[in-house]
Amino acid sequence: AAEDALTTLHVSMSLTRLSIRVSSDTGEGVEAHLISVAASMSQKSDGSSSSRLCMGWFWLLDRFKYDFPRRQRLIAHSTLPRSADQYAKEDKYDVLHSLPLSAFDPNYSGNTDLADITLTSKETDSSSFPGTNPFSAKDPLDRNSVSADSILDAQFSSLYLHWNPQAVKVITQAFSNTVATLQDFAEKEQLPHSSIGKVHSSEFLGDSMKSPQEHDEVAFMKRTSMFISAKMKEFEITLDSAKDDMPLFNLTMSDTIMNMLTSRIEDESSTLVSLELGDIRIATPETSQIDPSYRTLLGIAPGQTESLLSVNFSMGEEAVHACGIEKVDLSKCDMCGEITLSPMRLVYIQAQVLTLVEYITQGILGALTAQAASSAAGAAVDIAQSSKGDQFFVVKATGFNVVIPQSASSTDSLKVEAGDLTVNYRGGASGGKANLSLSDVSMMDSKNEKMVNRPMRMTVAVILPPSEIGTIDDRAMRITINFFHAEFLLTRFQYQGI
Repeated sequence: AAEDALTTLHVSMSLTRLSIRVSSDTGEGVEAHLISVAASMSQKSDGSSSSRLCMGWFWLLDRFKYDFPRRQRLIAHSTLPRSADQYAKEDKYDVLHSLPLSAFDPNYSGNTDLADITLTSKETDSSSFPGTNPFSAKDPLDRNSVSADSILDAQFSSLYLHWNPQAVKVITQAFSNTVATLQDFAEKEQLPHSSIGKVHSSEFLGDSMKSPQEHDEVAFMKRTSMFISAKMKEFEITLDSAKDDMPLFNLTMSDTIMNMLTSRIEDESSTLVSLELGDIRIATPETSQIDPSYRTLLGIAPGQTESLLSVNFSMGEEAVHACGIEKVDLSKCDMCGEITLSPMRLVYIQAQVLTLVEYITQGILGALTAQAASSAAGAAVDIAQSSKGDQFFVVKATGFNVVIPQSASSTDSLKVEAGDLTVNYRGGASGGKANLSLSDVSMMDSKNEKMVNRPMRMTVAVILPPSEIGTIDDRAMRITINFFHAEFLLTRFQYQGI
């Protein structure tokens, strides 16, 4: 039994402190610090193994000199003993001296303030091929009952980034110059080609170089599976002004949980993913000159305690059968997904929104955003094209509130409240069809006086013909929009507000 297995090998390593500084002759540069790293690996007599990596504190510090104000020099950091603003006061970044003394003790067991990652692997029994289907469990993503060969648990505390466009530009350029210098040095000092140090592929791969026929009976029937559970408490990006380095916006993602189960047998693979996101919040700092009730531009609606976003995605026949979407025929699908949004609130102050959009779409951040969007779109296309059957996706949103203030400091505003939004799509080689339904849309002012006689609703139907049929007209998208009864009743005050 696994509980009776003996530990045959145990290796542990620890690193008290790792500091790296890259600087010029004048002392300008960047320094990085990683404190308290512990790693261990255990092998048991039954063939199972476990590995663990713990990391304590991390920070990246900017030491360049600028001809513009530089208030915050912490570029990135984990949770530290004091806040980033406290370190920024009087430009004193004595993070090392603020850490507990026990962190530098040779017998210190380690700290997990940054990360705690564990990988466990079960024994492999060739007599049990092809193995148990991990998707057959009542809840395949239940960590306590999952039956995967390997289990990866990753827990991250918090990570903070402080983004100043001009500073990032200088640091990126300096990094590029450093890399180019190292490459030139490596090319100049490159040793003559020889066979020393070369490893022949047949020696390295060993038995894996055997002919496919020798492995057909085992390798082609072997099932491999892996379960990944990742949690992150908080990830925050502070977007600072390029003029005075003061914070403009805070982007926060909190309480994120992701579980993923993958399995492969022969040439068939299945993946089941569950993602829970507690909140995504875009807010202005407390020092901003706007009404406190408008500081959160986007986030979960006030008074809501549920997760903001829930995503379930399945790919592959076994995973689709275990996805749990009710009242839908998925017998012909090999890919499906369900997205659920809790009530959200958006405060639309035009100056703030335009500033945020310009910040995100311009400069280095804009290039990174565009690259990330392009990569995500390409990945989505690749996944869709890999599907052999139909795909089914459904989006459910339970309320979305938009607040439009007359001004950033005024308590007078207009409010648009939407009820339930449902979008479902089913498509495949024979084309696709999408349906959207929006109900209970109402408008009112800050005094809660209605601006519509009764809530509005609408439906949208989209038909996508197959791409290989007939003429261009035959392949054209068909859209049908139905808008049911809209009757506005405005007071003079409401009309002036609009």
